[in-house]
Amino acid sequence: MSKESMIKRDIQSDIDKIKEVLQSNPSIQDLTNIHMYIDGKYQSKISNWGLSQYSWNDKFGFTYELLSEVSLKHNLENMKNKIEGYLQDYRLLPITSLSSPEIKFINNNTNNNEIKIEIDFNNLINKINDMESLTEIETNEAIEKVKEIEKIYKSKDSKKKKWEKIKSILIWLADKSVDLAIAYLPIITNSLN
Repeated sequence: MSKESMIKRDIQSDIDKIKEVLQSNPSIQDLTNIHMYIDGKYQSKISNWGLSQYSWNDKFGFTYELLSEVSLKHNLENMKNKIEGYLQDYRLLPITSLSSPEIKFINNNTNNNEIKIEIDFNNLINKINDMESLTEIETNEAIEKVKEIEKIYKSKDSKKKKWEKIKSILIWLADKSVDLAIAYLPIITNSLN
């Protein structure tokens, strides 16, 4: 099982724990325990974590002394929904964010604002190798396309010529899985610069 599959399974397990507690007849201590566990695990992973939750303070987190049974249940339902959204977007977050390992923004110049973009094609190849949904043939084909994009990226061609070369890869990509397309988009758009 890939690392990504294990993470997704772990996230789904936490969603199930929340559902289980909410569907049972929990004590306030049971609610507090699962609330603290989920909060500690996801607070740093999900932006706007405290939004719409009772007894939340952006500086200090939750004030548990102020949380009633009703408040805890409300918060847990809210947390469950946020985690479900996080699970759906889990693969998107690391790929499309500016801190993506495939794309690095480097500002080496102190006198002007020129920014150099470096793309780590090997990182994308490793991600493709880890995709369980691809067959061996599809994996090899996807890696070949990454190598084609790398050649286009490194070429001194104009944007117009690069676009002509990239179009065939986009056509190929249109017939592939969403996960694969999402993985390619950052390197394709930055290869045209």
